[in-house]
Amino acid sequence: CAWLQHHFSLEEESSKLTNATMFYSYFKRKIRLYGEFALDKNYDFATIHGIQYSLNDNVQLSQSFRLYQSEYESFMSSAIGKQSSVCNEKGATTSFRLRLGSNVTLYGSHDLFYIPAKSLEQSIEKGNVLKMKLLYKTFQGLSAYYQLSQSVQIGDSLGLTTKRTHTLYASLPVSNDLQLKFSVRLSTQNDDYGVLTYEDVVWKPLPHLTFSTRFAQFNASYDNRLYAWEDDVQYVFASAQ
Repeated sequence: CAWLQHHFSLEEESSKLTNATMFYSYFKRKIRLYGEFALDKNYDFATIHGIQYSLNDNVQLSQSFRLYQSEYESFMSSAIGKQSSVCNEKGATTSFRLRLGSNVTLYGSHDLFYIPAKSLEQSIEKGNVLKMKLLYKTFQGLSAYYQLSQSVQIGDSLGLTTKRTHTLYASLPVSNDLQLKFSVRLSTQNDDYGVLTYEDVVWKPLPHLTFSTRFAQFNASYDNRLYAWEDDVQYVFASAQ
């Protein structure tokens, strides 16, 4: 269990946000049950529950269900969902991991989501997201993967939209202190496309000293926008492009 309280104050006004949460995790042989239930100060809640099970050492499956009330508020929450914030959403996610060999693994997931309308001016949104990822990785540090992501969304105002994103990534250790990373991403939607490429050079001359630089190029419309994580100071993250 956990209890969090945030207090914000200005010169003339102040506000307070309180959240309480309870989570559980239960293991039995090859099955794991987990979940969390959270409340805010107005007793609106967000909850997620799931199950993971291993058929054998090479096959792992999981299923989760979520329900986030429309008025739930939390500044520090992060959970599975279509939206960036944890509120006003229902959904179910199915995923798997399949080892095809000592160095090759196939990942897959399928998410169904439903976003109710908060008011008469807003529209209902629903759809699904399919992701497939084929990863090759060695103990020497070489890794590469191809990922396909397809999002189908239906809205009262948007109609039917389908977006596909292809990602090709490789990380190559040149030596013990030098590493090169490459990525190419292509996004297509509504007869339009977006492209993002970047190259990273990571140099670690000392055990506690690392230098990194990136060269990136992108050309994309707003509907086909692409994101790439950027290095920052410790405990800070950002995405751009």
